[in-house]
Amino acid sequence: MKKISLIAAVFAASVSIACAADSLDFSKIAPHPRLFMKAGAEGTIKQNISTRPGLKALNDAILNSAKAMLKKPPLERNQIGMRILHTSRDMVQRMAFWGYAWRMTGDKAYPERAEKEIRKVAEFKDWNPSHFLDTAEMAFAFAIAYDWFYDAFDAETKKLIAGEIERKALKELYARKYFWRASRHVSNWNQVCNSGMLCAALAIYETNPELCGKVVREAASDVERGLRDCYSKDGAYVEGYGYWTYGTSYQVYLQQALVSALGTDAGLYEKYPALLKSAKYMTAMLGPSGMAFNYYDSWLGKGGNPLLLFFAKKTNDPSLLYDEKKFYEPGKVRSGGFQGLFSLIYASDTDFDSVKAPKEKVYSFLDGESPVILARTGWEKEDLFFGIKGGKASTNHGHMDASSFVFDALGERWAFDLGAQDHNSLERLKMNIWGYSPTSDRWKVWRYTNYVHNMLTVNSSLINPYAFLRLEPPRVSGNRVSASLDTGALYAPAFKKSARTVSLEDGKFLRVEDTVENAGKDSEIRWTMCTHKDARVLDSKTIKITAPSGKTLLAKLVSPSNFKAEILSADSGNSWDTKNPDNSLATFSGKFAPFQKGKIVVELIPQK
Repeated sequence: MKKISLIAAVFAASVSIACAADSLDFSKIAPHPRLFMKAGAEGTIKQNISTRPGLKALNDAILNSAKAMLKKPPLERNQIGMRILHTSRDMVQRMAFWGYAWRMTGDKAYPERAEKEIRKVAEFKDWNPSHFLDTAEMAFAFAIAYDWFYDAFDAETKKLIAGEIERKALKELYARKYFWRASRHVSNWNQVCNSGMLCAALAIYETNPELCGKVVREAASDVERGLRDCYSKDGAYVEGYGYWTYGTSYQVYLQQALVSALGTDAGLYEKYPALLKSAKYMTAMLGPSGMAFNYYDSWLGKGGNPLLLFFAKKTNDPSLLYDEKKFYEPGKVRSGGFQGLFSLIYASDTDFDSVKAPKEKVYSFLDGESPVILARTGWEKEDLFFGIKGGKASTNHGHMDASSFVFDALGERWAFDLGAQDHNSLERLKMNIWGYSPTSDRWKVWRYTNYVHNMLTVNSSLINPYAFLRLEPPRVSGNRVSASLDTGALYAPAFKKSARTVSLEDGKFLRVEDTVENAGKDSEIRWTMCTHKDARVLDSKTIKITAPSGKTLLAKLVSPSNFKAEILSADSGNSWDTKNPDNSLATFSGKFAPFQKGKIVVELIPQK
């Protein structure tokens, strides 16, 4: 009975998806330019930025970058490992920046240089469809070029571009089954690949309406899987902070391409409100140190996220820009790549003077595959902040980090997540880092294991990669904020039970409490925090940590009495692992006897 119901539900969902995409009316397709920046947008942008210094600086940074790129040598098909993705991304930036510069200045140097680049890339044997992200981003670049230079290119050049898109992207889409559609597991691939194909097909629609219409409808349908599976109902992104930026940027490119070209997004914004909710997830994930909670294969996010300009405008919530606005002060503005350009097009009237701090200080994203709680004492640099996550390791880009946390105080990050290691550095050694079973090569990579995350390690063993941890709703009582989760599944059978609670105490320090009930054998337990390299043991219960700024924090062991402080290297000693010269591991280690019950409590106390 359950199986029949499941099949019926899947069938009903597929019918719903098909209907949404089938409603697209290509008879109403807009004239060129039709992708994002339609005819006349130039004047609006110029008018808006004349009274918005931060946005004018972004415009100037883009134009300066476009001019500088004119001097760069043409791109080569330089494959690194399994990817030419770096080349595709360079092509996106060149076509977009030169296209924007052409439309804003009328300087013919930009279409002339763009045509040379296009002819060079057209000589590539293919766009590396075996790693289809590469093909998708190159198709996106060619789509921008075709559309934004439409009035500058002659018929022969436009025919060349359309032919390249059709042969090397759209037809490759049907030449073999690519896993982002064939697989039940959905990731950023779904969003990036569907978006690249849809934008390319919209750009050259008139050259082959039957093929292009099919590509657009199928992409608009299939991307609904990404919208369902990549975002929890409350807006958390399944692959973490870094991949939100990648997957979500292409998600909104897809939807805005539909709006600009066909006048509708096929109801995707309304049907999947978690997409717009996810912007709050991103702002909450950034600590007062300026660093993100970079769990899984994420990066620290120090350079800002210009895509939030678009989200702030779309949701009418300028508080999303409270941390972002500092990147638009004089002398600090960067071009932001295509994300910056895209957001400038849609939010050139952003008023940073009206941006106020969010009212929320505690955020919980408890639904979905990557539950996380984020709490802070405020939104200023000296405020305290922690993030803690649940979930499991056996998910795309996952690490063995369920129950790990980060901590900011005094404007510094004290408890670090080392984040990702360059994929190619491992793949070239023939390591299969995309498997998630207990025996996968992935768990030979130091940064991916519990050994270097801010959590317990028992008997020097890896945790169970399949164990899924749920977070309890955060508790707020006066000046105390706490987050708790049952960690027993990570450490069975060594432990009968275990749980962790992380709490901001009186707005002054962080308390980490692990409650343990040991099983029938001795257990060697190590409490670990990855921190700054300058850490030293003051006594058996106290570690002093000094940041490069000279600010300090004490890690104090409250219990148990038999545990001892020790500083360990943040390096594994393995030849394949990235070195971590700026970090060390602050640890407290000891033994629990058979059936012993107790608490491991550590307090992290900033020293003002």
